Amino acid sequence: TCDDGSCIPYVGMYAFGGVVYKVTSGGSTYDVYVCNVNHQVYTPNNSGVSGIASGLTTNGYTDWIAPNTSQLDDLCQQRAVIDLVGYQNGGTVTFASNDPYLGTSTACNGSNNGAGPFSYPYWMNSCSIGSFSGNCCCLTSSGYFRSIRILLNWPQNI
Repeated sequence: TCDDGSCIPYVGMYAFGGVVYKVTSGGSTYDVYVCNVNHQVYTPNNSGVSGIASGLTTNGYTDWIAPNTSQLDDLCQQRAVIDLVGYQNGGTVTFASNDPYLGTSTACNGSNNGAGPFSYPYWMNSCSIGSFSGNCCCLTSSGYFRSIRILLNWPQNI
């Protein structure tokens, strides 16, 4: 599975608890980005997706995080590969036509009488983050949340 450091990770590989969607090289080490293909929730916009991620234990891993906007951009570019490889390996969730997704980019931080912060919606069908203007009361729609893992300086971190 590569978890033991015995192979070079690549985009589309099923390893590290999900599907590898991005790999950057730092010479003899790699930063490996993994999408969870066994957990996705539809949740209120102000539910605190980072808290959802930090409470996950999926495929034996507990270091899941909520993606930021840049990471959602990367996921969006690879969503077809993630869905296909996840399906081929028993994954239970897909991006498919689900929208919007929620990440760590927020608005109404500390305002609206404690009702925020609200995650900006991220639209997988167009690979773009939604905008927001106006009263913080009106950014209360729900969205999908999918967690990721990032293995920095792999394989040194195993």
